[in-house]
Amino acid sequence: MVTTESLLFGEGRRRGLSLIGGFAALTAVILLAVLMLEYVSPSHPLTRFLADGALPSVLLYVPAPVAAVGAYARCGAPACLSAGVVPGVVFGAIVVIGGLLGIPGTGADAAGLGLSIGLSVGFSIVGLSSAFVGYCTGVTAVLALDAFRESGGQSADG
Repeated sequence: MVTTESLLFGEGRRRGLSLIGGFAALTAVILLAVLMLEYVSPSHPLTRFLADGALPSVLLYVPAPVAAVGAYARCGAPACLSAGVVPGVVFGAIVVIGGLLGIPGTGADAAGLGLSIGLSVGFSIVGLSSAFVGYCTGVTAVLALDAFRESGGQSADG
């Protein structure tokens, strides 16, 4: 029962906050690097790699492994599932703050703001569903490992 409780609620806030904070920082750094490099040198190979490979991966695919690792580390369901909302929140925050500061490429004018809000919500929905799948995978791994340990690590015929 202790395992189930720790999987749902976590064993400590520090671990969950570190997981989410680190993922948010990684997402913000990659997004800001893409914005900066697109402005400075749009055709550079590093710009193309970050814009075409790393950024879509972080925004769409990385919440699942982050949630799986969080479940395995017993960070709790709220922390693991909030990993799915991180890309949308970071994207929205950068668009709004960039628009207020006048950073080129953020698109926070009247027409672009509606599109940016839609993208932010879309990233959050896709990330949340991805994080749910990752969390379920991590919980399954933890429960399977616990069952294996309780059985003594032996197979049925030996």
